[in-house]
Formats: sequence, C-alpha cells, structure tokens
Amino acid sequence: ITSLETITMHNGVRIIGSNAFLGCKSLLSITIPNSVQTIEKDAFDNCKSLTSITIPDSITSIVNPFTNCTSLSAFYGKYASNDNRCLIDGDKFLAFAPAGLTSYNIPSGITSIEERAFSGCANLIDITIPNGVTHIGAHAFNNCGITTLTLPESVSNLDWSFPNCRALTTIYSPRRIPPVVENASSPFGSAISLSKIYVPRESVVAYQTAPGWKTYSSKIEGYDFSE
Repeated sequence: ITSLETITMHNGVRIIGSNAFLGCKSLLSITIPNSVQTIEKDAFDNCKSLTSITIPDSITSIVNPFTNCTSLSAFYGKYASNDNRCLIDGDKFLAFAPAGLTSYNIPSGITSIEERAFSGCANLIDITIPNGVTHIGAHAFNNCGITTLTLPESVSNLDWSFPNCRALTTIYSPRRIPPVVENASSPFGSAISLSKIYVPRESVVAYQTAPGWKTYSSKIEGYDFSE
C-alpha cells in the first residue's frame, strides 16, 4: 500500500474511514466521488506525496484527515479558502496545506481552529492568529515549528493545543482572564525551549495559579500590552 500512487474510488462510497489511507506515502492523487459524505480523522495521515485534493460538494462532515501531508499545497472544492491553502467551514478552520510555507496568516472571521488543523506542519515557524478566534482545539498545532506565539485576546479556550512545539520559546497572552484549558493538564506539552510567557501585569498571579498554566508559573511574567 505504501507504493500506491493513484486512487479512484467508485461512486457509491459514502464514508472514508479513519486511517483509511494511513501511510500511503507514494500517493500522488485521489479522486473522491460525489457520493462521499464523511471523511473521518486521519484518513490520509502521512500521505507525504499528496500535493492537492478536491473536496466534493457532497461532504457534510470532515474531521481533519490530512495530518502530516507535508507536500499538500492546495485544496479545491467545498470548504476551500480563497487562497486554496485551507479548509474552512463557516467560522471553523479545519485543515491546512503547508507545503512551501514557513509562515501563514489565518483568515479573519475564524472563531475556532479545529482539532489537528495544523498538526505535523514542522516547517511552520510563524503563525498569525486573528482576533476573533475563541477556541483552539486539541493537537491543533502539534509538532509545528513555531518559535514565538501570540494568542489574541479573544482566545478563551485551549486544549492540548500546542504539544511538541519544541522550538517554541516565547508566548504572549494579552487576555486578562487566563484562557480555560480543556481536557488537558497543559496546552504546551513538550515545549522544551519555552522560556517566557508574557501576560498582563495585573494577571500574573491569576495565570500562575490557573489550571493548565500553573505548570509554567516560573516562566510567567507581566507585560504591558498597551505599548
């Protein structure tokens, strides 16, 4: 299966299941028929040769299936953004095509960055998250190359959102009330280079004692975000 280069699925397939094409590292192209309604998590995980994919209009449910697709440079069809670099469903950011990019500005209008949206984008060094984003899901930026992270003031909820970002050194969080960390002991697990988390001066103690943040209490410092 690792040598498979082209796939054309017959019309009538309704679901592409989780891990369906996991590890098809030679896969160059796939045609998804209009009968498909659901693409489940990690369906195309580690398909490192896949460069583009068209999402048919029949899709009603998609949970980022493109983790570690490092050659993916474009999405077409349903949910494709204007620059073809991501999949967006309303105000939800679903998936990213990372090939050739070291930085990216997430489009405005997004309120939620969904689970695994940027997972495996190891060459992504710089990300701009727009104000208006309120939630960043689990593993959203897993194993990214981000060095400095600025969370917009609008972010109120995190999960294990930035695990294995080993190059991450500095975080700016201007929100006065610490974002709630859901279902995880920390949003930045294995951030081995992390040295500073800058928060509003009046909120230092709140961050140092908040679940998910207190793990980094010695790294949390006050910062004047009005400057």
